[in-house]
Amino acid sequence: MDSNPKPTVHGSRSAWQDPKARRETVQAGTLKLLRVGSVWLLIAAALLTGCASGLYDTDRSYTRSVDPPSDTKLATAVAAWQQRSGTASGFVPLIDGLEALGTRLELIALAESTIDAQYFILKSDASGYLFTSALAAAGRRGVRIRLLIDDLSTPVDDASLLLLDSMDNIEVRLFNPIGRGGFYWGNFVRYFERANRRMHNKTFIVDNSAGVIGGRNIGNEYFALRNKDEFLDVDLLVAGNAAKPTSETFDTFWNHPLSVPMAAYAERVSDKKQSAARKRAELGVSDAAEQHRDRVIAAGIIDEVLEGKLPLYPGTARAITDDPDKLLTEPSGEFQVVINEVTRAMRQARREILIVTPYLIPGDSGVAFLGELVDKGIRVAILTNSLASNNHIPVHSAYQRYRPRLLEAGVELYEVRASASVYYQDLGPIDSRANDRLTMHTKGVIIDRQLVYAGSLNIDPRAIELNTEFGLLIESPELGETFASLFDNRVNGPSIYGVELTDGRLQWRASEDGEDRILTREPDAGFWRRFLAQISKILPEKQL
Repeated sequence: MDSNPKPTVHGSRSAWQDPKARRETVQAGTLKLLRVGSVWLLIAAALLTGCASGLYDTDRSYTRSVDPPSDTKLATAVAAWQQRSGTASGFVPLIDGLEALGTRLELIALAESTIDAQYFILKSDASGYLFTSALAAAGRRGVRIRLLIDDLSTPVDDASLLLLDSMDNIEVRLFNPIGRGGFYWGNFVRYFERANRRMHNKTFIVDNSAGVIGGRNIGNEYFALRNKDEFLDVDLLVAGNAAKPTSETFDTFWNHPLSVPMAAYAERVSDKKQSAARKRAELGVSDAAEQHRDRVIAAGIIDEVLEGKLPLYPGTARAITDDPDKLLTEPSGEFQVVINEVTRAMRQARREILIVTPYLIPGDSGVAFLGELVDKGIRVAILTNSLASNNHIPVHSAYQRYRPRLLEAGVELYEVRASASVYYQDLGPIDSRANDRLTMHTKGVIIDRQLVYAGSLNIDPRAIELNTEFGLLIESPELGETFASLFDNRVNGPSIYGVELTDGRLQWRASEDGEDRILTREPDAGFWRRFLAQISKILPEKQL
């Protein structure tokens, strides 16, 4: 693999090079996607106030990632490691939630040149306040900060985002925003065909030298800061040549016409709301720092990495991303870059493919594809959520349709136990978590214990056809073996159910105190969850 490969995106971008052509193209695409077929929806839309279209006419600066001075602390440390190891990039898995957040905060504290952060969700909770206050401190030091967040699932209000945008050297942009004026959900309905298409990418790069990628958003449940119902996730600390192409994928989204500067909202937010947002932020930052900051920072691993106490897994990586134009087109394979690249890599497997995905809806073609791999003698094993652990019941409902066929095809299936948090010490003291519900949120593919995909991709129609996704394809036997061993330990342990098909009936097998326990219906799921899963079967699978 190339030591400093360019990111893989959809190839044609000529329309965006000329401002007039760019405006005409995005207007045409947006108008096409804003058409609503139902008459009653058109009537309802006409009665609603607020408009999204004017936001996209806002002037914006065109900026790109830049190489940092060679004497920054991060650049110096990474270059020294590259020279010692003779390897382009290095990686460290971030499994513990506090560790993942602490590492981000440590990287922000080390920043001397730039920070580029791209997330699907940013919340105004303790993790959000710790993250954004660290960005504000870096901005005051002169670091250029670009923060790009998807609009739909981010609950932070406009006044708070404008406050962050007003701080030294920080610019915030919303990707594909819905009109904020008038009734919000009315606007969602009015612009459904566009609002339904989201930027799901998650990247974070500091000084173009190191960063974190993976499946985590910025919210307490992703970092073990919530007292119940945590997410089990895995991020990767990335250092070296893999950082630059990751930043270049960020540039593609940052400079796209669907990326709207927060300045476009300035006239829509009153002075009173801005003042209230400032007071909330001061209180939120103070509370988050008092309750969590010290232990979060202590959990970070950057100092150990820079001091050589924690080794990096060496490897080479290629950044892959869907093009943001995907959100302005009808679903087609041409724009499904990430799944196409992952599928292409899977076709090269010789022995084993291990898949971890919280949401699994393979479709008919996916079942056939995985069956073909099994027929070639390749072990295919998938770990996903059980009905009880899944935070999206309709997704599990759709997955139920394919479960017997996957097992008949020879695919190994494993499901996370909802009560599994008692088995994960990295989520906190066992005795305090006995009643917690664990949701697995990890996304990844390990091929022949040599090649690893890590990123934002779920194996479902929404990720494949509707949203944009990102990831790194990493060639690293050391990292591959580590992840594969972790997979095997998990699926053979007490926190996982093995799903089997016996005489045409499903059963779930788990090991407890050295003995097998076998269930014949969805484990740990009460009547209400099973009922919701059944009625969810009427929902359109393509939206899940």
